[in-house]
Amino acid sequence: MGMKTGILTISAVGALLATRWMVAFGAFAQTGGAVSTPVRTLELLRHAHAVPPDFNSYWEGEIARQRKEVPLAAATVKRVKWPDRGQWEVWDVTVPALGARPVRGVLTIPKGTSAHTLPIAVRYGGSGTRDAPVLAYERAIAFSVNPCGCENGRDKAYYDEYFSTVAKDYQLQGWDDRDKCFFHGQVLRVVRSLEWVKTLPEWNGKDLVVHGFSMGGAQTLQAAALDPDVTVIAANDPALCDITGPLATPKRLEGWPWILSDRKNAPKEEREAVCRNADYFDSCFFATRITCRAFLTSGYMDGCCPSEGVFIAYMNIRGQKQLTVDPAANHCGTVNVPFDEFCTKLCGASKILKK
Repeated sequence: MGMKTGILTISAVGALLATRWMVAFGAFAQTGGAVSTPVRTLELLRHAHAVPPDFNSYWEGEIARQRKEVPLAAATVKRVKWPDRGQWEVWDVTVPALGARPVRGVLTIPKGTSAHTLPIAVRYGGSGTRDAPVLAYERAIAFSVNPCGCENGRDKAYYDEYFSTVAKDYQLQGWDDRDKCFFHGQVLRVVRSLEWVKTLPEWNGKDLVVHGFSMGGAQTLQAAALDPDVTVIAANDPALCDITGPLATPKRLEGWPWILSDRKNAPKEEREAVCRNADYFDSCFFATRITCRAFLTSGYMDGCCPSEGVFIAYMNIRGQKQLTVDPAANHCGTVNVPFDEFCTKLCGASKILKK
């Protein structure tokens, strides 16, 4: 798999509880930050399928098609005057992308920033995100992107209507055709969001940090896989890992969005097509393209994005990497301390601005 040495960090409590999977390729578990213990490898964990032979060419082709058919210059940026802007300028951003949904996010830049001086930190929202939070850093450009392309800053009635019609059960849409799957557009929105934010004159041209939880973690892995300018990522409890886990030997829990469970009574031909298409969106396969520095987290109690799938994705990453495991954490209950420390050093303190 071409994997490099990584670090698996387990809490002090984890050292007592982690009999299920105390493992990492070429790694050491750091128990309580005081003792380093060699741990057995995860060689028994394998994805049910091989990476599709046209995985790279498929996504490179779709990215090229988006660039050809949808001009980046058509983006719209509107200055927002929310009460709690403080030391930042805030903009609502819409960037057209291939498909029905555009990129929609909120951009913050410290006031008085000179050209070519700041890193960029992009945050992708998880599946429960409706209105993208207004993230701001002391010394960085921040771009907070919602995952479904809905408008930001709208009222509850708008989101209730949007997610009961246009985006109803979006995670289950289109799996019988990879070009019509909801996540096809979502992957291309990730690529387009990075293409746009890199055009900002304030960017220093070298530091591009991407992070997110759950579905935001999946988008983070997609970003690092498809944009070589990404320098550091944090994928916390990432979704879309090991989507076809139940087909492995031995069987494993499937990663969100649980498409096999949704189609457990579907005809055999339909299930087979869904499984083939799922491989083009599996975070474990995007991870094979990642060479930048990566911080991942997983909770052993996570029934939404099970640890085994996250471990496979982690092992497939080919750059400097670190996985933090919390045996007591459920979904989105982990804390990525190594990344938080790194990001604070690079970008300064962060806060969520009120709308």
